[in-house]
Amino acid sequence: MKWWASLGKSLRGCGALALVALLSGACVRALAAEPPPRDGKVAVQFVQRARDYVTLRNSAVADVPKLKETTSPVEISAREKLIANAIRAQRKTAKRGDVFAGAGPQIQALVLSDWQERPYKERAALWKEIPAVDAPAVNAPYPPAVPLATFPPLLLAQLPALPEEIEYRFAGPHLILRDVEANMVVDVLPNVLSDPGAPRLGAEANQ
Repeated sequence: MKWWASLGKSLRGCGALALVALLSGACVRALAAEPPPRDGKVAVQFVQRARDYVTLRNSAVADVPKLKETTSPVEISAREKLIANAIRAQRKTAKRGDVFAGAGPQIQALVLSDWQERPYKERAALWKEIPAVDAPAVNAPYPPAVPLATFPPLLLAQLPALPEEIEYRFAGPHLILRDVEANMVVDVLPNVLSDPGAPRLGAEANQ
């Protein structure tokens, strides 16, 4: 079922006073509590695109020398750059949305639902931990000076599983796919989160 079709159905379920209820926030909270519909085909296609990226990146880095066991940040950083450069050479035309593609709206809906269901204090704490950065460019390195915020485990369990070479991360309000070994941005889904701001009057103020 399409997301907007589900939305319309839920609004009709709010009754004749749906508009008034929406303005008061009652139906908004009800809709936020209802998990967004999932399209299995879209998720499968997304995972396949992620696997296609891994196939390409593994081929690209096949000739990059293996790193001997070391704790040297300089050596680790140097190898990250070698790997990332090799991958970039094979995906010069990569652009935002190549991997997320049609799964973007569904993934964004899942993130939004998870975000809205969290108590205000939890949202505020997560927002504080997420680094405040502009949407990074595809193929760009993840800034080494910017910490990697912990990705919420419950949200991770709802999202399509990725190959181990890639992970979900938040960079500011943006959801990114990050190549773990290359420390490189694979794709970006912009503006999936919003600043929780100050708590609203009422129940949320006490959360």
